[in-house]
Amino acid sequence: MTRLLVEAIEYPGFAFVQVLSGCVTYRPDQRGWKEVVHPFINDVPTEDRIKAAQIIQADDGKATGVIYASPYPVWQPENKKETELGLLEEEFSL
Repeated sequence: MTRLLVEAIEYPGFAFVQVLSGCVTYRPDQRGWKEVVHPFINDVPTEDRIKAAQIIQADDGKATGVIYASPYPVWQPENKKETELGLLEEEFSL
């Protein structure tokens, strides 16, 4: 779990992590879910969004791990060149 959270934090794009954790305060008796959690079938995340969606829809909801990793770089807006304050004030003068 720690490794997965670190990977998500360090990932240069969007990362979604679903954490399964039982409530020891209100449901201390529900510990059976720990026995049914299993890793995803594929150890290597897919780069295909459609395949990732199919994997998620076919899953029983108790699989863990990375399903999809985008090979595309994160979008960065182009930085506009800096403008002097005086020029900006001229544009907004009444």
